[in-house]
Amino acid sequence: MNEEKKNFGMTLGRTAILFGKIVEAQLEAANIDLNIQQLMLLSVLTTKDHLIQQDLADFMKKDKSAVLRAIDVLEQRKIIARTSDADDRRKKIIQITRSGLALLEQARIVEQEVITKLQAGIPEADLATFYRVSNLLQQNACKQV
Repeated sequence: MNEEKKNFGMTLGRTAILFGKIVEAQLEAANIDLNIQQLMLLSVLTTKDHLIQQDLADFMKKDKSAVLRAIDVLEQRKIIARTSDADDRRKKIIQITRSGLALLEQARIVEQEVITKLQAGIPEADLATFYRVSNLLQQNACKQV
């Protein structure tokens, strides 16, 4: 087994950490007050309607209390809003606000600039393989948690 296969976990983890740090640094340089977890949470909110805290925790593979803290911070900043579910008033639907959408749009531009720089010099075929394998890894991982 070659060295790359032996260090799979470390390589994958380090890449994700480095990506997050670079995106956060560039967001800060652009005066966009979001961290990588908040960016991910906002992105998830744009994928489906009527998401509740547990849905976000499940998608992000975080505990409910960690997601609640992020929701509280974003709600205080009026980036997201909580509304009661019409069918079950105990549930709070989390929605991104207009100002949150505007902030997310700015953040996605910065994130895409980082991605473009990181992908520079990598052949399209290698990137396609990376995305295909990453999706398979995510599917396998989801079966384990």
